[in-house]
Amino acid sequence: MQLKRLTVLSSLLVLLLLSACNLGRAAPPAPTAIDPSVVLTQAAQMVFTAMTQTAQAWTPTPVPTETPVPSPTPVSQSTPLPTLPGFGTGTAIPTMIPTFGPPNPVPTSLAVGCSNSEYAGYTNPPAGTVFKPGQKFFKVWRLKNTGTCTWDDGFRLAYVGGDGDMGGQPYVITQTKDFVKPGETKDFGVWLTAPNVEKDYGSCWRMQDDRGNFFGVTVCAWFTVKK
Repeated sequence: MQLKRLTVLSSLLVLLLLSACNLGRAAPPAPTAIDPSVVLTQAAQMVFTAMTQTAQAWTPTPVPTETPVPSPTPVSQSTPLPTLPGFGTGTAIPTMIPTFGPPNPVPTSLAVGCSNSEYAGYTNPPAGTVFKPGQKFFKVWRLKNTGTCTWDDGFRLAYVGGDGDMGGQPYVITQTKDFVKPGETKDFGVWLTAPNVEKDYGSCWRMQDDRGNFFGVTVCAWFTVKK
């Protein structure tokens, strides 16, 4: 009986001793609840940190720059630009004997001293008349004295150029009745002979004063030789 009591007392003593050992210890903390928004924020910060480190480690390839084009050098205002001579200035163009094409119905007059002449609008036979080879014909031009001197002794209509004088002789003023005063007109004629070769011809004549100076308009006989 006493042994049974001793066993119970021993068990109680052991329990008391075990309880005394746990009396000074603090209770374990309760687990902290996980906040989802905090987890997302921490993850975003980690991603941003990783991207920043990658960007710092990457060296971009430099973009080539274009070579600037030099600006054109401005023209100095102090240097004048060259100017072309205007019309009516410079050396006058000399009057030439007309080329032997179609006749000019209003030839240009050219005075020499007080002598000048002008075509008065009549000629016979007309320009372009067809003649047979070797045929003779009398060619007439009507001229006007547009100068201030009278055409008197020694003035003449003489050959000046073309395909030849065709055997024609100058028309020479020798008689008073043939004098031509300023403003008057007169018919001058010469005998011509058509050449033997078939083609177009021109024989040109002009007034000449008593000193041998040609003056005024040049008139031409334009004709065709054909069998």
